[in-house]
Amino acid sequence: MNYEFSKPVAIDKIDRKGQSQTIHANETEREALAQRFGLESIESLSATIEIIPHSDRYHVQGSLSAKIDQISVASGEPFTQEINQDIDAWYADRSKIADFETAKKNRDGTDDQDHEIKPEHDEPESIYDGIIDLGEVAAQFLGLSLDNYPRGVDEPFGDYIEVSEEDAKPNPFAALEKLKEKK
Repeated sequence: MNYEFSKPVAIDKIDRKGQSQTIHANETEREALAQRFGLESIESLSATIEIIPHSDRYHVQGSLSAKIDQISVASGEPFTQEINQDIDAWYADRSKIADFETAKKNRDGTDDQDHEIKPEHDEPESIYDGIIDLGEVAAQFLGLSLDNYPRGVDEPFGDYIEVSEEDAKPNPFAALEKLKEKK
């Protein structure tokens, strides 16, 4: 897979004690991530991440820090925000852990192989081609830390930008409503 901020680590190169790595996004990577997340810019992005093997799984933990510029939904003005986010994720090779459908077959007796059964929400992320991409892990946690309705520190929650009817998008079901009125 091609990610904007790719820092791949081969799991077969990780020893029993684990591996720690600090990564930094360069200007091109930051510009691509800013576009992906709809930000004005990303001034800096770095993460210190440790990969710790646990049997057939890998615990990825650490922290990221970023300085981003975005537009306030309250004022329409740009502002800068510093982000410090913990990283905590689990990864596994799917060939060694049953997915939900396989686990269901196993319970139904239609598959006699032994599989570890995990609820869907507890299943770790998949490892593809023996690689955990630490850049993409950091990018995903950056995305999770972003506010859907960003506003500057001094901007109250009651403020908003009013959109006129001319600026609002037309309702895609308006045509159906007109057909209903004709009957």
